[in-house]
Amino acid sequence: MAITLGNIIAHPLSGEGLGMKGSMITMAVLVALYLIGVFLSLKWVAFRHLIDSPPIPLIKNGQIISANLQKARISVDLLLSELRKEKIEEVQNVALALWEPDGSISSFLHTPYQTPTRADISVQSNPFFLPTVLIKEGKIDYHELNKTTLTESWLKDQLSTYNIDVKDVLLATINQNNKLHIFPY
Repeated sequence: MAITLGNIIAHPLSGEGLGMKGSMITMAVLVALYLIGVFLSLKWVAFRHLIDSPPIPLIKNGQIISANLQKARISVDLLLSELRKEKIEEVQNVALALWEPDGSISSFLHTPYQTPTRADISVQSNPFFLPTVLIKEGKIDYHELNKTTLTESWLKDQLSTYNIDVKDVLLATINQNNKLHIFPY
């Protein structure tokens, strides 16, 4: 849609005799049709199925459904390539593989072949924590530093233990245990 609109807008700019009026009308009509299509697909299920077809099953219980491969217009080589990208070696291990309307393939392994999670093996895990960036490209990020309980003097003291100055630091982050990680230039 964006490329089409860009083409419509650029056309009158390429010639002096071409006016903007026709391009603006065409652009307005295309945007209106797009918005109407989005609105109808949200409100009317039958229209949604007309625009976005439901997923097509390609593999069920380890068996390739060749009729659906033809319906999706993909080859066995492409199917196997997509399975390899998801680290699936054997087609027999796949419980279900679907050809999605956007052209991607979603695959689900049979339970014995799924990678166990921490919950499956009862391993206690810590909550996710994104490290806080305190120094970026030789400058202290005071906004982020003020969100912590630490001070600028503490930060400079930590840097001095490594014999490094703020201006010589490409990146410095701190984790949930207040451990400073320094990446010099």
